[in-house]
Amino acid sequence: MGALFIMAAGNIGLVVAGFGLAEHVPTPLRWGTSLLGATAITAFGLFLFHRYLGLGMGGMERVAALPLLFWTLVVGVRGLICRAGRLQEAMPTERLSRAG
Repeated sequence: MGALFIMAAGNIGLVVAGFGLAEHVPTPLRWGTSLLGATAITAFGLFLFHRYLGLGMGGMERVAALPLLFWTLVVGVRGLICRAGRLQEAMPTERLSRAG
């Protein structure tokens, strides 16, 4: 039951997030979010109607569930990289010269 909620609500959320992300978010991330959501929703529909496209039931379930997890990983890594960049910019230059 939990996987069905992730596949339904989570993937709809991906599509909505793809269209609703702020303008300062890079365009490839916005398009990638929408594409992952559309792929996952399509796979979820196929999964519900027992059309596995040669992947088997488990394979189609993975195609429907993993895009949300992959998106979470990408956005999390991007956030860490952006935060590290901001912290480095905020450091005084003399601390950088002593450390290096």
